[in-house]
Amino acid sequence: MKDLKGLSDEKALYNVGVLIDISLDIKKTEGLKHALELSKELRKRKLTPEQSCALHYFQANTWSNLKELSRKGKDEAWEWEQIEIEKEIFHYRSALLSEGFRKQTKTIKCRILTNLANCLSHVGRIIEAIEYWNRALEIDSNFAMARGNKGSGIIHYARSLYDKGHQVVFLIFSLNDLKKL
Repeated sequence: MKDLKGLSDEKALYNVGVLIDISLDIKKTEGLKHALELSKELRKRKLTPEQSCALHYFQANTWSNLKELSRKGKDEAWEWEQIEIEKEIFHYRSALLSEGFRKQTKTIKCRILTNLANCLSHVGRIIEAIEYWNRALEIDSNFAMARGNKGSGIIHYARSLYDKGHQVVFLIFSLNDLKKL
């Protein structure tokens, strides 16, 4: 798919989403970069609020996938500038703050919130991440990805605490949360 000419907004959005998923599956950054170009083309259209929200979600996932594929085997976690993470957070937040977010399905809302939380946790903002995992769990208390990542995030945070008593408290919270899976 070279461009989106002749496709309805809905069909174009669907095709961009498929391109993102397939590109990750076959580990092709070229496909992800092309998806970003198509997203720019699609962003110029007059999209509905729901479509605009979905496009931000897709763009965030594209940046996340680019981060994953471009950093395989490299120790770049300590680099100050990480454009993929910056763009990922920007687009998840944009999806979350968009007018179309409230009209998304429960599953898509939970994915946006959970993916944003995961990204924030990755950059060391665990307290903020917990808030977003909790928001996802308020929407769907059985959303396993949010519950599992929250539990894992709290365990990781507990390990960084110097006070063993505080560690135990956090680990108990994590265990209680994970038991709900």
